[in-house]
Amino acid sequence: MESFTGIHYGGVSLHYVDSNSELRVFTLACQAYDYETQQSKNIRAFVERILDEFGLSLSDDVYIVTDNENKMTYAFKNNVQRIGCTGHYLNKILEHGFKKRTSIVKNYNHYTNVQDKTKTKDSKKLVNPIPKTHIDPLDEIFDKPVVKGKLVKPASSKTELDLYLWDETKPEKETNILNYWKLNQTQYPILAQLAKQILCIPATNMATERLFSYTGNTITNRN
Repeated sequence: MESFTGIHYGGVSLHYVDSNSELRVFTLACQAYDYETQQSKNIRAFVERILDEFGLSLSDDVYIVTDNENKMTYAFKNNVQRIGCTGHYLNKILEHGFKKRTSIVKNYNHYTNVQDKTKTKDSKKLVNPIPKTHIDPLDEIFDKPVVKGKLVKPASSKTELDLYLWDETKPEKETNILNYWKLNQTQYPILAQLAKQILCIPATNMATERLFSYTGNTITNRN
C-alpha cells in the first residue's frame, strides 16, 4: 500500500528462457489494485486479468513466485505451481530470531545455572545434564561403492538422467549455466528443456518490489 494515498498496488513480471537460451524478464504491470478486498479469489482474479491482456494464463506448467502470506498461498493453490519468495522466508527468519532473542538469553542463563549446580565445591562435575548421543560415522550412513575407488561405466541402457549423472565433465564456476545447457541440449534434450523451465524461476519477487519503490519515488508528491 502507498502510505501517502492509501492506494494498494499490484505488480506482475514475466520470466522465461527463449529459444537462444537467454533469460528474458518483462514487467507486465504495476497498477492500482481495484478490488474491494484482498481476499485470495480477488488477488487471483487481479493477476489473471493482467495475464489475459497479454494472451497468457496460469496452468500447472506455470510457476509463480509470491510472498508467503496465507492469502497468497490460497490465491495460487490450484492450477499453478506456487513457490514462496526466498527473501520473504529470510525476512521472517530474522524477524522471529530477533523476537526470540530474550527467550534465547533466558534459556542460556538457565542452562548455565544447571551446569553450575552439577559441580561440587571443588569444581568437580557430578553429572552431565545433557546426555551424549551416539552418532554413527558418515561411512555407516551413506552407501558404500561397490568397488572402492572405481566408477562403473554406464551401460547403453542407461537413461538420459543416468548418463548425465555419470558424466565427469564439470562446468567451471564462471560458466553461464543457461549456455551450458544450450551447448549440451543435443546430448541431453529432455534435461535441457527442464533446465529452461526451472532456471528461469526467480528466487524472490524482488523485481516487482523494486518497481514499487522506483515508481513511488518518481510519482508520489512527498511535499
